[in-house]
Amino acid sequence: MIFDLKKNNISLAKALYLANENDVIYLDDKEYFEKVIVKTPNITIKGRSNSIINFNANNGSIIPKGLGGDGVKKYGTTGSATLTISTSARGFHMENVTVVNSYNNGLNDRSGRQAVAFKSEISDLFINNCRFIG
Repeated sequence: MIFDLKKNNISLAKALYLANENDVIYLDDKEYFEKVIVKTPNITIKGRSNSIINFNANNGSIIPKGLGGDGVKKYGTTGSATLTISTSARGFHMENVTVVNSYNNGLNDRSGRQAVAFKSEISDLFINNCRFIG
């Protein structure tokens, strides 16, 4: 199946939830502000010229209740990743996408917090013309 997020008007997380093995997800030319975990094998995500996946978390951020948190538990370093490719997502493909963790460790924040843009738990993946900004 092909998911064109512009035509289907759904989030990337929802498309990934609905996707089956070998499906293709086409991103629109926009910024998707969401934390994403890919669990389905052989999924392809194809971006356009300005497709961005962005989230704002660091190792000390409390996990929101809407994302499974309890109001106390924190992400940890690898848990802060904007995009995570889980062990079950073998054969993952991604093209023409920028992945950003926009946590700002600016001049006023000297906490040394770490933030991750992309985390892969697999070795058989294909990444082409993508940028990772953390």
